[in-house]
Amino acid sequence: MVSDGSTQPSTAGPRISPTSNSPKTAVIPIRRLNTPAILADNNINAIGNNCSTTWNDSLPCSIFVPFEYVRGLFLLYGKEHRTRMWRFHLQYRELFERVAMTTSTKAWLALILGAMAISSSPILVKLADVPGTSSAFYRVFIGFLVLLPWYAVKGITVPQGRTLWAVVAGGLFFGVDLIFWNEGLMHAPAASATLVANNAPIWVGLVSLFWLKEKLSRYYWLGLALAIGGMFVVMNGDVQINPGDVFGLSLAAGASVCYAGYLLSTRIARSGIDTVGFMVWSLGIASLVILPVAWLIDAPLSGFSMTAWGLILLLGLFSQTVGWLAINYALGHLPASVTSVVLLGQVVLATLLAVPFLGEAIRPTQIVGGALIVTGIILVNRR
Repeated sequence: MVSDGSTQPSTAGPRISPTSNSPKTAVIPIRRLNTPAILADNNINAIGNNCSTTWNDSLPCSIFVPFEYVRGLFLLYGKEHRTRMWRFHLQYRELFERVAMTTSTKAWLALILGAMAISSSPILVKLADVPGTSSAFYRVFIGFLVLLPWYAVKGITVPQGRTLWAVVAGGLFFGVDLIFWNEGLMHAPAASATLVANNAPIWVGLVSLFWLKEKLSRYYWLGLALAIGGMFVVMNGDVQINPGDVFGLSLAAGASVCYAGYLLSTRIARSGIDTVGFMVWSLGIASLVILPVAWLIDAPLSGFSMTAWGLILLLGLFSQTVGWLAINYALGHLPASVTSVVLLGQVVLATLLAVPFLGEAIRPTQIVGGALIVTGIILVNRR
């Protein structure tokens, strides 16, 4: 990708032509045009041209700049280029500050961080090896405790009217979603449960059709067919190997329906309350939903090992708090069509993480079914 074609002045100082009248000691022969110093200068010029126009608000540029910075330093490594290395560093620092801190780049990095954080949740739940309802409670309760002081400093406000009902519904749906999701993880492979539980956009579309009276495109119906077909492929493959998985996968499917309710509630509530406020209220309500369920089914809330407590703390701080703060920030600065597709990467990442951390082999039915589900969700989000 290049700029508009205009010639940009060099930032590395004047070039000396081999045909100039300068003394011979100052002439750079043609055969030395690929010396490390000139290659490093060319890096700066090329990146400056690209990133100053077309790429200045994109993630590729923010990755490209530091990569070329390291390559340039490597080219200049040595005593004879020590002064040039320092000048090169100063030029790159100015360029990187101009490129890397744009709002769009921050949003991209936040989106990737959020996807990584939430993809770790099924791994942490299974590694903690405590009842799913217990880990679900501490996940939301820790997030609530972390965000409450921040919300108090900003000024606590009580939602009113339609926003209040949306916040309450969001907390209820999220609480039930996590009970189904975490319990399902304890009774099925993490990869399969994650694939099945991430079909929420399918149910959001159906509710939008019948309740919100929104018109759905042909891409939605094609995506719906593919995603449902993928769910059956994944579930059938797991049940044939281990019939007991059907219970966990059914809970994961229930979690996807509840999560769709949470997403719809969020869409309504966010028009009347900010991100932190919505998260505090919904996490508090979710905690109140999960706690009596834990008591009812005799799920322990104490007596865990230090390792389990550490994993539960990481679940609440990283997967819940950091993950969803980052995702909500990205949602405010990037198109929904982009964020919805990128967040599907957490399904793939969770599947890959389950191999080394949980010792789960990736099954052919998971690959085929997962491809159908991911393709279906991409089509559902297409407008």
